[in-house]
Amino acid sequence: MATPTKELKKLGGGYDPREVKTVHDWIDLLKDEGEYREVNVKVDWDCEIGTIARYCMSAKNGVALLFDNIKGHANTFCKKLFTNSVSSYGRFNLALGLPKDASTRELVLTMKEGYKKSLSPKEVSTAPHKQNILKGDDINIEEIPVPKWHLWDGGRFINTFAPVITRDPDVGRYNMGIYRGMNAGPKHVSCLMAPSQGWGDHYSKAQQRQEPMKVAFIYGCNPLLTILAGSAFGRLVSEYDVYGGLVGEPLELVQCETSDLMVPASAEMVIEGTMSWDPKDFKMEGPFAEHCGYYGGGYSLKPTVEVDCITYRDDPIFQGSCESIRPGWPTEDAYITSLSSSALVWNHLEACGVPGVTDVWMNLDGPFFMIYVQIRQSYRHQAKQIASAIWGMSFANWAFKIVMVVEEDIDLRDHGQLEWALCT
Repeated sequence: MATPTKELKKLGGGYDPREVKTVHDWIDLLKDEGEYREVNVKVDWDCEIGTIARYCMSAKNGVALLFDNIKGHANTFCKKLFTNSVSSYGRFNLALGLPKDASTRELVLTMKEGYKKSLSPKEVSTAPHKQNILKGDDINIEEIPVPKWHLWDGGRFINTFAPVITRDPDVGRYNMGIYRGMNAGPKHVSCLMAPSQGWGDHYSKAQQRQEPMKVAFIYGCNPLLTILAGSAFGRLVSEYDVYGGLVGEPLELVQCETSDLMVPASAEMVIEGTMSWDPKDFKMEGPFAEHCGYYGGGYSLKPTVEVDCITYRDDPIFQGSCESIRPGWPTEDAYITSLSSSALVWNHLEACGVPGVTDVWMNLDGPFFMIYVQIRQSYRHQAKQIASAIWGMSFANWAFKIVMVVEEDIDLRDHGQLEWALCT
């Protein structure tokens, strides 16, 4: 018998984001909107799930998918995989409380203003994912239905859409980001560590102290948590605080079982672990079909998390995403980056005192690497100032390779107009 869906309140033409606290609430909303399908036939975790997810994402209005009959996982503690959660602008509108047909410009403006807000989280004493707790010999991450997403991936990548939680050892500020991680046995996750990113900074500080770093991986979230985790905020910003400001109420956090890290209470499943700075503890990781459409990060020894504990709610939903992109074949990551980068760059330009910015846009086919800015020009070299400001952002050490600045007569979302502006 189908589970009855939760009735969600609407607010100002869209759903109230405060009502969508869990991945179950999000699935109920998507069901009501015709944006969700369950795949009940048996599927193979080895490339078949990735292929289905990829073709569904590339289809016009391709839906979110939940797989509940995965080869080798009929009797494991986790049997379900949810993917394609935010693989359309319409679903982003639903997540942000806008009408599903709102324009991308309206969506960027909503995120732009929301990303300026801040409200500290609050601690709660328990959470649904504390229903089951695995430690010691009971830990086996291979019981989680992690796909091998692409043919030449180095293995089964458990972390493709999981917020990763770490804390700055100097000031205690939390970071929540999405970073790739591969199964490296029943109790280990090997990770691609980018020193320029939030948890990379925390790892470098732990390495300098010669102390291990505590980590938590979060699976099965409401969409805003994952969207914020995939947004490139500066290092002085905690995504926990932005979530509270954006939604209008504090994010509820609960303490981990094996560390003092605080994690979202609404999660389906949490993996708690310890990452060593010592190369003797590293395990092999990579390659992986990355966001740019190529395999990246070759098969080599990389920093590894040893799993200390797994907590999960009854019948948990694992969440992952099929990466890699080419024109016309976007990914969830591309949607997040397209919108969040547009909002964050716009805010950054205003904070730098650059006048006259009227629109900012990053399209799906060049996520991370190309961004467009529309201005009302008022002085010479304004475009040069804009590019210099953008390249000063922390995210720009590997993103925003190309900055294109146009005036108000050019629509940033019209490829023909952009090409005309470039050529003339």
